[in-house]
Order: sequence, then C-alpha cells, then structure tokens
Amino acid sequence: MSKIKKIYTFGTSFTAGGGYEFDSPAKKATLHKLYGHLNETPTRYNFSWPGQLNKLVKSHDIKVDNYAESGYGNEKMYRNVYDIIQSKNFKKEETLFILEFSGVGRQEIYFNPLQDYVIFNFKDSEPFNTKYSSIAHKYFYDKDDNQSIIDENRKVIEDYHKLVYDQVNREKYCQRNNNFFIRYLESLGINYLIGQHPYFPVTKYNDNTDFSLLDKKSVEFITENKYPHGTCMGLASYYSFEGLDITSETNGEMVDGHAGLLGNKNIAINMFNGLITHGYINDSKKIPLSKDIKFCRTE
Repeated sequence: MSKIKKIYTFGTSFTAGGGYEFDSPAKKATLHKLYGHLNETPTRYNFSWPGQLNKLVKSHDIKVDNYAESGYGNEKMYRNVYDIIQSKNFKKEETLFILEFSGVGRQEIYFNPLQDYVIFNFKDSEPFNTKYSSIAHKYFYDKDDNQSIIDENRKVIEDYHKLVYDQVNREKYCQRNNNFFIRYLESLGINYLIGQHPYFPVTKYNDNTDFSLLDKKSVEFITENKYPHGTCMGLASYYSFEGLDITSETNGEMVDGHAGLLGNKNIAINMFNGLITHGYINDSKKIPLSKDIKFCRTE
C-alpha cells in the first residue's frame, strides 16, 4: 500500500527527458534509429526518469505527472507547485512533489507577445557572453512564428539582462527564494522530496543555509563510485559521475549530455527506493540498479 496517489515532478531538462524529443523534426530520425527497436513508447515522457518511475509505481495505484521543462528552472517550479496547491481538487495527503532545483543561469520572463513565459538561459561563468545564451518558449517545439517574435526581441532581453544582472545578487535571490519555497512547503505540511539539491553559490557569498532539513528530505542516490566531494547531491550529479549520458550510451553517435535511457531508468529506481525509505510506499522491496547498457542500436 502507499500513502500517496499522485506524484508531481518539477525541474529542468534533466527531469523533462531532455535529449529524447522524439516528435521534434531535428531529432526524430536519429532517435528512432537508435531506440526505435525497443519495447518503449517513443516519447520524451516515457524516456524521462518520471516516465520510468511511473511504470514502477503503477502497481501501487500511483500516477506520475511531469511538469519539468527544458531550459526552465526554479521559477517555473515555484509557479507550478503553488498553482497545484491552490487548486480546488488538491489533496495534500495523497500528493507528493519531487523537486529538482536549478542554478542561476535560468531567467524566466513573462513575454506579452506570446502571453506566456519564456526562458532566457545564460552561462553562469560568462553571463554576458551571448554566444552561450538562448531564449525560447519551448525548446525544440517553438513554431516558426513564435520563434520569429522571440528573435525580434532577443536584443531587448539581452540588453535588459546586461543592465540588471549581478552574479552575487542573483545568487542571493536564488538562495533566498529557495529558502522561502521550502519553508512554504513545510508550513503547509506538504509532502515533498528533493531529487537535486538547491544551488550552491560559486562566489564568496554564502547565506549559511542549514541543509539538515534538506538532507532529511533528499533522495539518496546509491552508487559504488567515489564522488569528488564525498557525496552525491542529486540526480544530475549521479548520472554525470556514473557516465550514464546519451553520448556514452550511443557510443558518440548522438552527442548529448543529458541522461541516457539507462541513466533515467536508474534515477527512477533510486527515486522508487527513496519512496520506500521515506515511508511513502510501505509494502514493497527496494529494486537493484540496472547494469544493462544494451539499450540503443548504433550499428
């Protein structure tokens, strides 16, 4: 039996199933060539770890909805979580949120021409280098008309970014909002787990956040490898250090740094075992990680 009936997942492309845009013209042919022979539904959701987790919890009468989106980060997570909690049909006792926190290089902007949010991504270490920045409404899925509108306004957004951005201030903003967000969930008694720890600052700024609460809410990623800092702080660190990315899985035929299918399957297994550890599923045994890497066809 389980205490929950619904799991909502939030985060970046690492949770969205980045790399597996099977219905994108830019990737469709390559992905179907590499993975089309498998007994797997060829969708980004199914190849993401939330989609794989959905298979594992199905027998427990739990459904996983994935709100993660490529390029986006904490701000979208705050919005989505708040809207779900405020909805009339929200059942706190039956709901679990799994959170993947992002870094500072993701600025969400409400964009009136599209009447929706767009995401401005930039490199943390080179925030004003436009070579490493991008703007999108939906990466890989933006229609030509929408992309044209975004491109027409790109310089305005970049100029605004140069005018207002300061790295230390942005880190304070990021950590402050993460603390408020966690305390908001705690104050309402919301069920949540952390799949990727909140951002650690790279500058001298540090707000001396007490991470003991976050540690108690975190999913532990089991591995035999030794991590550089002695511990694995989440799903992105886990698959990266384990070499479970798409590039490795396809022997370099598809160059993509997101988690491969094996990586997402093992992230899902870690998440499932975390549900048992934290008492959300109480009638099941933990699942061993998979070592089968024969997921793609590269010949």
